[in-house]
Amino acid sequence: MNLRNGFLKFAVPLMVLALLLACALPELPREETEIAVVTDVPAVTEEQPVDVPTLTPLTPTDTATPEPEPMSLPVLSSPTFRLIDRIDADNGWGLTADKVAITVDGGVTWYDVSVVGVSDYSRALAYFLDVNHGWVLVPAPGDMSGSLYRTADRGENWTASAFNYQSSQIKYLDALHGYAMIGLGAGAGSMAIAVVTTNDGGATWTQVFHNDPTIAGANDSLPLGGMKNGVTYRDTTHAWLTGAKPQDGFVYIYRSIDGGANWAQQGLALPAGMESAMVILRSPEFYGTSNALLFSWLMTPADNLAYVYRSADGGESWTAGTPIPPARSITSSDASNIWSWHETGLYHSTDGGVSWALLSPGLPGGSDSVILDFVSGGYGWALLRDGDDTTPDVLMGTTDGGQNWTTLAP
Repeated sequence: MNLRNGFLKFAVPLMVLALLLACALPELPREETEIAVVTDVPAVTEEQPVDVPTLTPLTPTDTATPEPEPMSLPVLSSPTFRLIDRIDADNGWGLTADKVAITVDGGVTWYDVSVVGVSDYSRALAYFLDVNHGWVLVPAPGDMSGSLYRTADRGENWTASAFNYQSSQIKYLDALHGYAMIGLGAGAGSMAIAVVTTNDGGATWTQVFHNDPTIAGANDSLPLGGMKNGVTYRDTTHAWLTGAKPQDGFVYIYRSIDGGANWAQQGLALPAGMESAMVILRSPEFYGTSNALLFSWLMTPADNLAYVYRSADGGESWTAGTPIPPARSITSSDASNIWSWHETGLYHSTDGGVSWALLSPGLPGGSDSVILDFVSGGYGWALLRDGDDTTPDVLMGTTDGGQNWTTLAP
């Protein structure tokens, strides 16, 4: 999962970037997202040796892999998803407009694990850490606060807590430690934000940073100028915050080494010929303490390209790979395997973006947007959208790294 890459595999909405840029920009893929989503023997005696009879080995016979046992949960018929998060080859989560769902067979069958009493997830954010742990943030009217529901048993039980912030993302390092970037207001090319963290799974949250000059205690180590796309913590101490600014050659990447309390701009070399590009960055994806990927979109009057930066030293330095057409959806299952979708097709890299291959036949064409989510072994999902509210989004699955796809839902 990306995200996990996936809440990957979850990102700040593109409509915010539209406030920043008058020109047409490539559609930023959702973080997937990595959403993210806010606001707990018997005593041993010495045995005597016994004679064991010699057994004749049995000749093994070919048997089919057993199918996952059916779950004693309501089955959803032809669900239409708005968020997806694949955990492994068999398990995953999904959100429809009115349900929280899980699958144990790769997306063929979906089970209802919705929060009792909650029937509207049309604006909900979510982050799923693994098979058992998940968080769903359901905004209150006005979006300035909401209820954060968390589960540690695959949705069998949910615990609610207040989340008194307008969050643009929620992510977790583990079952206890999470973080969120909070939008405090945007306009005229600027955006004020706050960063909040939790160390009890989301029961309580602490604000560690904000840069809104109209609120006491503002910290200007992160400038107001520029739109912020998201924050990623490598651990509870080191964090990166990225975005975009309408200034040629300006790279909006800031780094914290004190848990998000203070920030400093990090250097990032632009590829040859793109030194004066306008740059959009998505917050990094970390795989362990050393390997990481950073997705970027670079635009000049002559070119509009996507680059993947990779790091092997925990984000201390970054190296750009080979450019591809501007990704409208991009995801990774590890530091080597990356998939990027563009109208020209689905691209796959097995070396962290150094080289790319156009998959054939790949995903079917005709979609306005695609949400990708891949896990190890070449298992992936793609949520296809055509921009027509009357046409359901289609969930497709692949087991061969994206070359061939089958429809899973609806």
